Amino acid sequence: MYSASSVSRHPARLSHYLVSKRSLALLALLLLLCLPWVSAQAGQPFLWQLEHNGRSHYLFGTIHSGHPELNQLPASVEKAFNQADRFYGELTLDPPTLQTTQQLLQLPPGRSLSSSLPPKLRQRSNQELARINPNLNLALFDRLKLWAFTVALTLIEDQLNYGQQPAMDQRLYQRALQAGKKTGALETPQQQVGVFEQLSFAEQIAMLEATLDSLAQQTKENSWMQQTYAAYRSGDPDQLNSLFETQWQLDDKILQKLERGLIDNRNRLMAQRVEQELRAHPQQSLFIAIGAAHFGSENGVQALLQRSGYSVSRVID
Repeated sequence: MYSASSVSRHPARLSHYLVSKRSLALLALLLLLCLPWVSAQAGQPFLWQLEHNGRSHYLFGTIHSGHPELNQLPASVEKAFNQADRFYGELTLDPPTLQTTQQLLQLPPGRSLSSSLPPKLRQRSNQELARINPNLNLALFDRLKLWAFTVALTLIEDQLNYGQQPAMDQRLYQRALQAGKKTGALETPQQQVGVFEQLSFAEQIAMLEATLDSLAQQTKENSWMQQTYAAYRSGDPDQLNSLFETQWQLDDKILQKLERGLIDNRNRLMAQRVEQELRAHPQQSLFIAIGAAHFGSENGVQALLQRSGYSVSRVID
């Protein structure tokens, strides 16, 4: 296991985390940005209880980070997790799935990220990486697709600080296996990255430029990830909405395309999968852990299930 200090001294290790072992984390920030569905009290966990056929099931919003403080689960979440018979995440975090995800993030053989970027943007990317850590440069990320590198940029701070720790989703998955719970997934890796694959090269360039602009305006005390941690701690979807509006300066069409693909379309698919699992296992309690963004807006997973006739309520610690 690498320590934060060893990763910072050896940039290739950071690249390894971003590209392979922690590849799922590349989607973390975008998956946390959403429109509000309901206002929440400060500190309230992203936890909903669903009643079906006399049984309680739980929907929990995660943050894809190894941040130790955020991974200290509230008592209500621990109780819900412990009593569940089955655990479902966005993906099954086993080696074959992680390998598939890694492959989806990488360019085909013979192509490189550096050669695809205009010279000025290549220079800006190198400058931002050096600002984050003097040992970092674009060559370390040359195997990543453009969109994957853009999202990775926003997460380097988290990786340097907490990359040696498993993210919340991974922790819960491992705990479920150790407890003998049946595990499953609501999505495939292809479904997760589908929206990015549909972006044109010009749209991906615009996304990178917007990200570099945003990062350049940050301070150490008020960085993109620090704002994300604070929004997650609050339990307030309004704060996540605020991040989406203030951190991205993209054309409305691109923003809408990302929001529709990353959030709305996936929410509908996940709600459908939850219903399928409820019908398939009527005598077992389910615990479903997905990114907190999927509980935002009127099309949040919990809202879709409620409109389908299920009794869904926010759990207050």
